[in-house]
Amino acid sequence: MLGLFSKPKRAVGIDIGSHSVKVVEISRSGPGFAVHAAVRATIDQSRYAVDPTVALTTAVSEATATFKLSNAYLVCGLSGQSVVIRYPRLPKMPPDELKGAVELEAAQSIPYNMEEVSMDSAPLEDAPENGEEMVKVLLVAAKNEIIDARLSLLEQSGIRPHVIAVDSLALADAMEMTGTFRHNETVALINVGASATNIHFCKNGVSNFVRDVSWGGRDLVDAIQKSYKVDREQAELVLVEGEPPAEPAEPQPSAPLGGAPGPGSPPDLPSPPKAPPPSLDVAARAPISRLLGEVRRSFDYYEHQLYQSGVDRVVLSGGVAPFSLLRQSFVEELGVSDVEIANPVGGSVAFEAGADVAVLEESPAQFVVAVGLAGRGAAEL
Repeated sequence: MLGLFSKPKRAVGIDIGSHSVKVVEISRSGPGFAVHAAVRATIDQSRYAVDPTVALTTAVSEATATFKLSNAYLVCGLSGQSVVIRYPRLPKMPPDELKGAVELEAAQSIPYNMEEVSMDSAPLEDAPENGEEMVKVLLVAAKNEIIDARLSLLEQSGIRPHVIAVDSLALADAMEMTGTFRHNETVALINVGASATNIHFCKNGVSNFVRDVSWGGRDLVDAIQKSYKVDREQAELVLVEGEPPAEPAEPQPSAPLGGAPGPGSPPDLPSPPKAPPPSLDVAARAPISRLLGEVRRSFDYYEHQLYQSGVDRVVLSGGVAPFSLLRQSFVEELGVSDVEIANPVGGSVAFEAGADVAVLEESPAQFVVAVGLAGRGAAEL
């Protein structure tokens, strides 16, 4: 526990996915941020299938074992699929009145009993409408049982977070820290997790719309496993390397017992030719097409029903973001020429000299949410 008069000098972001747990520690460094450490612990999927809680707590404990959490401001994320996010536009009014107006709006727009949820809100920007002064508000709500389950999971790992944040919003926090946003530009931040994908639209660096879809990198892994008859670990390696697995060597026919065949033995018949395995593009095409269909629907809704303006740039994050076919498909199918892979280090975020960050340097796109969560904590330091 923190000393009576002490204040944390570092913030730790804990991103709990369904494939792995990512943890990042940062601090304020002048006008920017310094990354001190980054750790990733893979979740045992066989154990997860039997007892998800045990599998997750084990991975969280492993990922946080080297951190001095008692001296840090801890922020843990919740998946966007368990969170309701709304963007009501309300008349401008004093902060105390605005809070009451947001609560009334929440009672009408959130599909739960208000006694069952925890809620937070923040004004985003002025949004004039029909000559009236309005303000756009970010409204976030989650059922108490979801929050309690996350807190219970963390407590079993010996962790008491200061803040429970939202994964999809942490994407924008990380990109703001690195100076990714540009003036008068709409960016789609797309985080491809193992079992779900977050899509977060931001204009001029301001959150505009969030949608989560039930598609993840696991769909790609399953397709590769099926196409190449390999185990899960090999399929994940194929995604990382972007190359199909090497074909096993053909077994050589062995001579029968007793030596070489005699004069009356039938000749060995040649084996029928094997069909070549499909290219990686073919193996991955179907699952990527399903993702693109979901993303296209989100783009259409955002561009034609909400804001009537196109997306200028896509920033991909998550473990499979570097997969070249994924980026190529986004360019070809969505008509957005500027598709890049996220890097949560840059701009005002830098590595501390001698920091233990090899895993972040190796897979930066996988740590975007964790860096954003830590940045949310650093804002409180």
